[in-house]
Amino acid sequence: MIPFPLPFAKQLAHRGVEELRFPPGFMDAKSDARWSYAFAWRLDDPAKLDAAALAGELTAYFRGLLTEVDGDKHRFAPDEIAVRATADGDRFTLTAHIFDAFGDAAPIDLAGDARRTPCGEGSLWTFVLAPANSARRAQLDTLGGQAACGQPPVK
Repeated sequence: MIPFPLPFAKQLAHRGVEELRFPPGFMDAKSDARWSYAFAWRLDDPAKLDAAALAGELTAYFRGLLTEVDGDKHRFAPDEIAVRATADGDRFTLTAHIFDAFGDAAPIDLAGDARRTPCGEGSLWTFVLAPANSARRAQLDTLGGQAACGQPPVK
């Protein structure tokens, strides 16, 4: 678990924790699980974000994370990292253009979704992202669906 404010994205004005789940092969460029993962934000605030605000927060999240990981290598332009969110009923459809700062810095396009669940005065945001052709998508959807208000972290 990583506490908010996130060290790489302090501009996200939330309090709570982030939990991440990666399948084996997440960082392997030859794996069908490369950049396929689920994560949750367990927040103390309601975080009622519309599509534009969610896209902005996730863009800041990825720009901060990947720039920090890349360090002084400068292998990509952070302003090319972008997330788009579209409201789709009770969820958001996501697309993200990022770079593999953990590996070869190659561009990667992710697709997925996000859901917000009210939790008392707080909220639970769940995210599932993977390359469009990832064979792990169903597994990640199941994992993301296991997160619930008041639950301990999924293992």
